[in-house]
Amino acid sequence: MTAISIVMPVYNCGPYIREAIDSMLGQRFKDFEFIIINDGSTDETEAIIKSYADTRIKYLNNETNLGVSASRNLGMGIATGKYIAVMDGDDIAFPERLQEQFNFLEKHPDTDILGTAREIFSDSYRFIKTYPFDPGYIASHLFFRNALAQPTVMLRREFIVANGLWYNTEINIGEDFDLWYRAVMAGGTIKNLTKPLLYYRVSDTQASHISNNSIRLSVLESLFRSKLEQMRLKCNDGDFDLLFSFVMGRIKMDHEKYRKLKSMFDEIEKANSGIKSFSTTYFSAVILSFRIRLIKYLYLEQGKPIVFLFQAVLLLLQKGPTVFWLFWVNEGRYIKKLPGELP
Repeated sequence: MTAISIVMPVYNCGPYIREAIDSMLGQRFKDFEFIIINDGSTDETEAIIKSYADTRIKYLNNETNLGVSASRNLGMGIATGKYIAVMDGDDIAFPERLQEQFNFLEKHPDTDILGTAREIFSDSYRFIKTYPFDPGYIASHLFFRNALAQPTVMLRREFIVANGLWYNTEINIGEDFDLWYRAVMAGGTIKNLTKPLLYYRVSDTQASHISNNSIRLSVLESLFRSKLEQMRLKCNDGDFDLLFSFVMGRIKMDHEKYRKLKSMFDEIEKANSGIKSFSTTYFSAVILSFRIRLIKYLYLEQGKPIVFLFQAVLLLLQKGPTVFWLFWVNEGRYIKKLPGELP
């Protein structure tokens, strides 16, 4: 059996694909097959792929563009490796990526999906992005937001196949977020390494840039609504829009929005305590991360640091040191990202 199957769908990645391929063929870990799916590219992508003579490359060519989800499924469907490494055609893997993830999964047979931190770069900026590492925190975090960087992920193929965990071909934006959440619901254990093992390029070839942002938001809205329904929670459109906007990003805060959002987060936490979809302690820690954002926007960013500190202490006393510590080690200490270096 091959140790690792690398699955990389590509679409019009001509300017960057050679760097992506070279970074994988140059891995320190050598026991792998490299499945590249050309999803109907119209540029030089296919010619570049075919210029390689490395026998570890398995080339699939879609005559028409099927979408990234269908293409990933095709690659995963023919994979023979014990593990499947996800890769994108415009990113660059660190030379030690496969080795470090393989070693971790071999030593931790309870882990089904493993991501890593990443160094994000473009022509104008660069920083290190880290993610929660604790599986309990990740599971609860996935109820609200993604907790893994897809092109850093390595999956245990046996777990994926046994649970029928394929990408939803109806969506090509947020498809990874959907898959990770379904994996958690199937009993999977997800972890992240805090060390970056991938250079993640912000470019115009990415699905998130090509697709209309309104489509992306529509997909994420639908996923979030379904999760609230699983919690047996209902809210009117106005309240949902406020909650979704806050969970996904920054909003202008005032006391009325603060009270409404605090109440909704209290309801969500209470609902989980009743049905116990997630560990109540970890879920409370994730809720705490949003509560801290609430007081940050309302007080700290409006020039009231003393009130912010007072409210933060009240939150700590209310939630307890264990909950606060779980938040801090998984997410809080990484609020300020470190600058990265050129790949």
